[in-house]
Amino acid sequence: MSKPKRTPKYIKLARFGLASLKSVIGAFVSNTDRLIEYAAKMAAEHCTYAVFGECSISGYPAQDLVGWEGFIVPQLEQLKRFAEATNDYDTVFVLGLNVLYESQVYNVAAVVHRGSVIGLVPKEKLPNYDVFDEYRTLALGIPGFLDAVERMKFGDMVFRTSAGTFAVVICEDLWSLEGPAARRAYSGAETIISINGSPFRSGAWNTRRELVSTVAANNFVTVVYVNKFGGKDALSFDGGAFVNQCGRMLCESKIKDGFTVCDVDLSRTSRIRRLNTTRRGDEAEFKRQGEKCAVVTLDGPMIINHESFRYPAPASKNFFIPEDPQARKEYFDELIQAKITGLDGYMTGTGAFEGVLIALSGGKDSILTLLDAYVYATKVRGLSGEALKKFILCVSMPTKHNSQTTRDISRDICAELGVGFVEIPIGEEVERMQAIGKSLLPPGGELDRLTKQNTHPRIRANIMWMLSNQFKMLWLQTGNMSEAAVGYTTIGGDNQGGLSLIGNLPKTVIIEMLNHMKDTMFLHSDALERLMKTKASAELEDNQEDEKDLMPFPVLDACLYLFAGERMMPVDVLFVIAQMFEEYSDDQLKGWVIKFVKLFRIAIYKWVQRPLAVHLGSLDLDYLRALRFPVVTSLEWLELEKL
Repeated sequence: MSKPKRTPKYIKLARFGLASLKSVIGAFVSNTDRLIEYAAKMAAEHCTYAVFGECSISGYPAQDLVGWEGFIVPQLEQLKRFAEATNDYDTVFVLGLNVLYESQVYNVAAVVHRGSVIGLVPKEKLPNYDVFDEYRTLALGIPGFLDAVERMKFGDMVFRTSAGTFAVVICEDLWSLEGPAARRAYSGAETIISINGSPFRSGAWNTRRELVSTVAANNFVTVVYVNKFGGKDALSFDGGAFVNQCGRMLCESKIKDGFTVCDVDLSRTSRIRRLNTTRRGDEAEFKRQGEKCAVVTLDGPMIINHESFRYPAPASKNFFIPEDPQARKEYFDELIQAKITGLDGYMTGTGAFEGVLIALSGGKDSILTLLDAYVYATKVRGLSGEALKKFILCVSMPTKHNSQTTRDISRDICAELGVGFVEIPIGEEVERMQAIGKSLLPPGGELDRLTKQNTHPRIRANIMWMLSNQFKMLWLQTGNMSEAAVGYTTIGGDNQGGLSLIGNLPKTVIIEMLNHMKDTMFLHSDALERLMKTKASAELEDNQEDEKDLMPFPVLDACLYLFAGERMMPVDVLFVIAQMFEEYSDDQLKGWVIKFVKLFRIAIYKWVQRPLAVHLGSLDLDYLRALRFPVVTSLEWLELEKL
């Protein structure tokens, strides 16, 4: 039975067609024939926008040929032919040519939709260095200028549509960080489409990637970059395309004489802009100065949220961890460094502690905390032998529900590392505490499941605070962000501590970071090998598994990222994870989204009471710095009934 097709409510998915084609200088008719051919192909792919390279009608660089009126005028005729040929498509097309305006020649980007040329935007930054000599033959576009060429709007403008506002720039315009891209972004453009004629040179690909990422991040826009392909005299244009949204690369393709497509959630740019106070202030200052570009409204239908569009989720199904192997390694190494730097700053800054204390359960969270503390003690403090054993003390506090496997892992990892270890069974204390609670109930009454479970971590917390006081040691809390987000913690118990190194790490990141450390830093650890084969469990009752209590951690972390990080409504969270996790039924995913949102809302009062946790990413649950939710909120605004 197939899943029902879900439609997003606040998401605006668009598809960009990115065409890097050969063109011949002066071959206006045949160049346009190819543009029309590929326009049809991209329209058949339901592209919202289809983008071609710089001077795609004229060929580039034309150099002194632009001095002949007979070289310029036919280009506009071919643009009109292109517009007429694409009259039946809802796709918005962006392509390049030269046009004549008041005796001067301009390099322009044309915006075409439904048979009309909506606007001609001239290039402002004309390169005149290295292999470029545009300044000697072409006229500059002027900021704020708007007129018409044969009733087609010509000048500095942005284009407003039902799918948001976009702008176009040409090649060098993008390289000027104070140029038209920034001005048009402040004028409302959430997408900047850049058509380019950038010739090959060694290292250029990486430079372009950095440029696109910088412009997208600095201006809070989606940058769509398409380059020409083909040889022109001594120049070789190597093609390629990028799509980067607010600093996140969504597409990087080395296309040559062809096209590719990329789906983008255009609404994400607006959500990110709303959260950044610096950008908001800069935009207000820009508007006070009165430099806003002209706004042209595109009234025709737009292709948004077509059923074939996919939300740009990573193939790995994890929004937190980079997919590229080298970037992944750097990500984990940077996190490790940030954690030990944070621990060092806290220890040396307070001067109140002589070591660190860890409640070691034999699970992944507490052992990652131990490994971080070990790296700090050995690499930063240079400790070994008895000094190391005295500096790090791990405390195992088992009950009858703790498996022999996790107890052995706790003991063995400490022996392998040479750190302090003590086991303090708390079974009798748990029974005594539960008996007290039961004595307060009517005859025959029983403590409920959660009450029984929570006696364990609260007894452990009392022991840890006592040891922290006695030995002047900093108790490192070992809870993760995923479980804290849904309240899978105990107030007065495992959410206690002096400082957390991993409190702002999702569970899926913790698991993969342990694998990374096992494979790079602790190559011969038998205990770590055994640890990675265990299932996550709080071990507060027999046969307990965290994912059975909650949901699969990849799904939970996706909900956390989309709802708390991306500020998506539950209906759109479900839309995205239904595309990501096709192995689960729609009813399962719907139930998990509802469960996550309800638990998150209730759990706020818990996670605002957690200890300080080292800040590690753009999303964390630190109430004072990152995510300020009111503790008391209604369910009404979440519109769960619309799922």
